Amino acid sequence: MRRAIFALLLIGTAGILTTPPARPEGNDQLMNGIGLVDYSRRSAVRVGAWTRYHVTGKSDKGTATDYTMTIGIAGEERLWGEECFWVETSTQSKGASSAIATLMSYSVFQDSTPFVHMQYYTRKNIAELDASGQPSEEVARRPPAAIKNRPAAQGQSLAVHFDTLAVETLTVAKGKFVCRHIQIRQNLGVEAERGDSSLYTTTLDQRDSYVSERVPLTGIVREDILFHSTLKTWMAGRSTDAPTNTLGHSTGVATLEDYGDDYKAYIIPANKRRTQKEQDREAAARAAPATAKKSAPAKASTAKKPG
Repeated sequence: MRRAIFALLLIGTAGILTTPPARPEGNDQLMNGIGLVDYSRRSAVRVGAWTRYHVTGKSDKGTATDYTMTIGIAGEERLWGEECFWVETSTQSKGASSAIATLMSYSVFQDSTPFVHMQYYTRKNIAELDASGQPSEEVARRPPAAIKNRPAAQGQSLAVHFDTLAVETLTVAKGKFVCRHIQIRQNLGVEAERGDSSLYTTTLDQRDSYVSERVPLTGIVREDILFHSTLKTWMAGRSTDAPTNTLGHSTGVATLEDYGDDYKAYIIPANKRRTQKEQDREAAARAAPATAKKSAPAKASTAKKPG
């Protein structure tokens, strides 16, 4: 089961999301759709596959967001001997647009819990152009603290629950789909000490996903999102009397608009906008004439010997 990241649309989310939340004021943060990919189906990921969603959301603070997100498999690359694929994400909202590309290792499909370890399989990112106008590729590095720290050591507790609820028929812009209704609930609790006080924050990230294997790349037809965050603070020995305050409450809906297998990449370098097999064949074809020229035998001299 993949982990969706449509919570990008939610305001004030933190902690358990795989990427930063989007702000309703504009596209000042890039939205990365790697969490939408269905990592339970290797066949779902092929160069050229793409899906597009219309995403809306609102929060209890009165903010709202409305945008269109397209996720596509832009190409492949062999990095340090590892087979990888490029995921491009483009977002459009009210005249503004943004895009980002991430190189993912195919090893993610061998992980039993890819929605938890997804970021460990990122290899490179492209989020801007360099001084010459070419895509600027940055190698993804895991923070040193990620290896040493563990949730228990930081006073954190994370619980993830999956429930298959029913089979339902949904009608969206792309047509009618028979879907499995899957609910994913993630509860994160973090306790910390600050001076003579204790703080306990909780976040609930709940997704009601309606999935169909007819949808390439993501499998998602619609996703309803709920995000709720609370804070409780107390002095030593007074935890039972401490009130629980709501920090944020947001809801959102992501609906499938369209999909296809003719995605046209535009962020990653042009020489990577093909399958790795195609790139290998082209490299071999370029090398063949040079090899043949070097190995061609020298022509025998036709000059007559004197006398």
